[in-house]
Amino acid sequence: MKTTLLFTSLLLFTTCTFAEVRFVSKTGSSTPPYTSWETASDSIQKCINICNDGDTVVVANGTYRESLVINSAITMLGSGIDSCIIDGRGLASLTIKPNRDFTIENFHIIGKAIESMTGVIEAFVDFVTCKNLWIENAYEGIGASSGATIQNCLFYNINYCISTSSANNIDTFKIANNIILNNK
Repeated sequence: MKTTLLFTSLLLFTTCTFAEVRFVSKTGSSTPPYTSWETASDSIQKCINICNDGDTVVVANGTYRESLVINSAITMLGSGIDSCIIDGRGLASLTIKPNRDFTIENFHIIGKAIESMTGVIEAFVDFVTCKNLWIENAYEGIGASSGATIQNCLFYNINYCISTSSANNIDTFKIANNIILNNK
């Protein structure tokens, strides 16, 4: 009995992962696992690539010219919409593509272009939270499914600001205090 209990305890302990806070900055040494400002990644995608579910990525001021694919359930926190920029101009058709539950706050995000079939965030996952974002220069701003919160965002120069694939089930879709300017 003691052996079984010990084995079960060890199995649970070794399979548990603890959430990390990881950092991105243009001035860090870019040394994995990016868990301090001194060792911060110089690329958001490089940092995301080593994230586990529950991790938080904190991004310093700067312009990050990248398209992001996110395969872990993470939170991304920028240092402010006026100074923390993800610039996807001329890159992939989607600037940010989370494949798992996702939270993003305090970024200025620029899409590839206003052309058809481009978007800034396409998050058709169970839960997505987008807060305090400045989103511009895309055909579609945010595409999300029923479990979405889109709050305190500025949409500028976007054809379709917010879209959903959940026509019948939008009871958990929350849109509040957003501003739309120069919408096509």
